Amino acid sequence: MNVQINPPSIDLHKDLGDKEFELRSKRDAVGIHYGALKKTQDNFQKVIIVLSLFTALLETVKTQLNLTQSNNSVVSNSSAVCPIFLSTIVGIISSLLKFRDFPQKLENDSKAIEKASYAITRIRELRSSLNFEERVVIQNSYLDTALSTHREALELIETTLNPKDRQNLFQQAQHNLLKIGEDAEEFKHKLKNLKPYVPKVMITAKPMKPLEFSVDTEEPPV
Repeated sequence: MNVQINPPSIDLHKDLGDKEFELRSKRDAVGIHYGALKKTQDNFQKVIIVLSLFTALLETVKTQLNLTQSNNSVVSNSSAVCPIFLSTIVGIISSLLKFRDFPQKLENDSKAIEKASYAITRIRELRSSLNFEERVVIQNSYLDTALSTHREALELIETTLNPKDRQNLFQQAQHNLLKIGEDAEEFKHKLKNLKPYVPKVMITAKPMKPLEFSVDTEEPPV
């Protein structure tokens, strides 16, 4: 059996543009995921800090006022139990943070963003040099640089994001890029229709009179 392979022709300019837009949208999706993770981690850490400081405050007040020896059973029992209760909550939150492994997830997102940014830079460099390089150089750069970096970035992004989160994150990133593009086109349109500034007062230089020198034609006495 004979197998014939007839690959279609590729418009490199359009193909590189599509790859750049794909990587930009997915890189922004990872960036949105990174921001959400960082915000959640920061909120947990703020709660831990507040509870830890409040626990230390209760311990200090209990020691200074000797609340555990109070005649009021409610005060003595509360002063003894509250610091233990707050310390337990802090321990639970710390365990949850460790279980969810926020630092590792943030590091994975950061690596994916860096990889995608590197691939986008290489694709832009190749796209801008299409009309200035020889065909063989362009083909080699496309195979060795553009395709390889594009493939590696996509693989890293796909392994970083949860499949359940991809659709929502990709939609947000694509919507943001489309909005940015619309704003850019609107700005270009307004800039094109902007009338040039014409000053109302024209300042002209006053012509200067030529300098006149008197020439002494008399001959010196002998």
